[in-house]
Amino acid sequence: MKKLMTLAAFGLGYVLGTRAGRERYEQIRELAQTALKNFDASGMKQHLETYRARLEPHSSRAGTSKTQTRAQTTSGG
Repeated sequence: MKKLMTLAAFGLGYVLGTRAGRERYEQIRELAQTALKNFDASGMKQHLETYRARLEPHSSRAGTSKTQTRAQTTSGG
């Protein structure tokens, strides 16, 4: 009898958990679909260009990668 009650409890927990998981999955899926519909690539590009422009004056070596910097330091150039 105790095994039957344990099995029933696990079964109920499984059913409730999968239902809740499915609801959350549907919410996430709807959010992703809405985001894709409203995605504005040109707006994102403009935002990133503005962000880059704000960062460039603060960088002493704008446009130079770490690898290039190390190569110049190592080679003396």
